[in-house]
Parts: sequence; C-alpha cells; structure tokens
Amino acid sequence: MTQMTEEERAYYQQTRRSIFKTPESTLGRVGCGVGLVLWFALLLTPCALFYMAMYGQITIHHANIPEPEAHPWVQVQLVMEPDNRGLRVTTSQSQSTSEHDMCVQTDVRYLLWQSESDESQNVSFCDCYIRDDEDADWAFTEQTGGSCRGE
Repeated sequence: MTQMTEEERAYYQQTRRSIFKTPESTLGRVGCGVGLVLWFALLLTPCALFYMAMYGQITIHHANIPEPEAHPWVQVQLVMEPDNRGLRVTTSQSQSTSEHDMCVQTDVRYLLWQSESDESQNVSFCDCYIRDDEDADWAFTEQTGGSCRGE
C-alpha cells in the first residue's frame, strides 16, 4: 500500500469538499427545511395544473359539518366560459354556536384573467343548520347573504 505525500493529501482535501455546507445553527436548518418544502411545492405545481386541466377542480372537504359536498374547506375550480376565464376559489368555515346549532360561512372568490364584466362577482353566504340532539341529523334552517357574524 502506498502512502500519500503531504501535497497529495492537501490536494485530496481541497478537491473532495462538499458543494453545499450543512448549516450548523437551528435557524439555518429550519430555513433549509422551509426552502426544501417550497422547492418541492414549486416542482409539484405542474402536476396540480395537469390535474386541474383533466378534472376541472381540486377539492378538500370538511369532515364534521353538514352537507360537506356543498361546503368544501377549499375548492379551486377552473372557469372556462365564453365570457369569463380563470379560477373560482371556494372556502368555508363552520361557526358553531352550540351543540345543536351550526352556521357555515362560505366565501366564493373569482380570480379571472379574462372577463366581460367589470363588476366583482365575489359572494359570501351563510347556511344555518339545527338538530335536536347529538345523534340526530342536521336540518337546514336558513340561508343568508353575507357574513354569519351577525347571527
């Protein structure tokens, strides 16, 4: 076995360094982690766009509200109409007043890149439900325009 000379050892040390240095501080590691998550989200964006082009929407439902299909937690839907083109973003949140009363605030926002109308098409509405006890099904009582906070 041959021994390396000092000059060969110095050259080996200099050429075998890592390109990226591992951060030694906690803040540096957290920053690298956040940057890595953002980088993968950016890389997955084309997959989400292909899914949107094929199926027309991406929906995440609530688990604990009445009629979850009518009140998605988040829904991004493609709008491809003759007069309007863009995205429709629907969000909802429950505003429970008690175990027997529940109102669901739903907000619909449009992000249009082509529109024949200059007026805003965004809308908010509130659906209220009631039930007799915890085991009973929810029954729809009323729908109001605007926010549920006034209830």
